[in-house]
Amino acid sequence: MNLWEGFGLGIAGGLTAEFHAIYRYRKHARRRRPTWILSPFYWLSTLPIVTAGGGVVWLYLASDVPMSPVMALHLGLATPSLVGAFTTLSD
Repeated sequence: MNLWEGFGLGIAGGLTAEFHAIYRYRKHARRRRPTWILSPFYWLSTLPIVTAGGGVVWLYLASDVPMSPVMALHLGLATPSLVGAFTTLSD
């Protein structure tokens, strides 16, 4: 796997984590959905976290750590959760 493939898989994993939050509201009536779902602020602040998932995979691959596509996806998925845990600790 090259760096770009790993980066893309990491981003895909990060997006999976974010879309899971939205998926829970799929059966709610439009008026009962949270307003943050359509908020530009939410999506703009999500972009760096999702990109960080790709960045972590990039760093692993650039460090010559062997990685399967599943592991790249997993690292991308875990990164937003880890960042969220660290920011919760500082509140």
